[in-house]
Amino acid sequence: MKYSFIVPVYNGEIYIERCLSSLLNQTYDNFEIIIINDGSTDKSLSKLKSYAKKNKQIRVFSTVNKGVSSARNYGIKKSTGDYIVFVDIDDLVNKDMLFFIQKAIEINGQADLIKYKYLSVDEFKNIKEEHNVELESELLNGPNAFVKLVEKKIPFDMNCIYAFKSIYFRDNQFEFETGRYHEDFGLIPFMVFNAKDIILINKILYYYIQTDNSITRNDEYDKKIIKFNDILFHFDSNYQRVKADSTASIKNKKLFFSYIANAVILRYKELKKEDRLVLKNELIKRNIVDLLLSDTLGRKLKKIMYKKML
Repeated sequence: MKYSFIVPVYNGEIYIERCLSSLLNQTYDNFEIIIINDGSTDKSLSKLKSYAKKNKQIRVFSTVNKGVSSARNYGIKKSTGDYIVFVDIDDLVNKDMLFFIQKAIEINGQADLIKYKYLSVDEFKNIKEEHNVELESELLNGPNAFVKLVEKKIPFDMNCIYAFKSIYFRDNQFEFETGRYHEDFGLIPFMVFNAKDIILINKILYYYIQTDNSITRNDEYDKKIIKFNDILFHFDSNYQRVKADSTASIKNKKLFFSYIANAVILRYKELKKEDRLVLKNELIKRNIVDLLLSDTLGRKLKKIMYKKML
């Protein structure tokens, strides 16, 4: 089985050595590293080319700057592996990542997605946040995996915590939405829900390094309105996809709708009161609060609270 690491790079020269070392030191050696230099203006490209000259497993491509989603989509097209693993240039992976993924495949057979755990650390690998919900290693179909992950409150809409079967991406023509925030939310929940089968691995294989420069951790308020509108865009897309799925049960559809509705509300709550007054009609016309489940006391109380908020 061959694996393709896809690594977008934009002005990441200070992280290149650390990240590529963690990839090149894998204990399973049938892999390629597809690097997309997304219009970097620092010395990233020259440094990447130097690495590529020394190691045939590294392939470097350069594009004009179009953002991380476009870079990942480009990398998918250039990859030749049976499975795709996305890695951010400022993050690290476990040296045994591919070994454990391969072992899981040998035990369970190939699956559309293989999910593993991650750990949030700082640049010195000190733990910042533990996502330590125990995840039993097993094989599930997509809807059942979605239900389990949601019910156990396990983070699962990050692209970097999966190995994706390449054919699953290509046969369904999946792409990350370009030019918008929350691109993972726009794609990963549906990929999980839609999957024929998913392997869950109860091991930490990815190290998510929190840095001040990370796009996903930039909380400047002037971007919150844009991010809210983008998450509404992804909500609409996800809602229509699942609504049109004739194979999904009504119960599973309701859970999916509740999950994506809750994500919208959480972003809405981050806005200032005056901005919420302007945008609340966007939630009302989509019946966002009505989509929330109320099958437990906690969910029922939360739904009542959100109705009052609007």
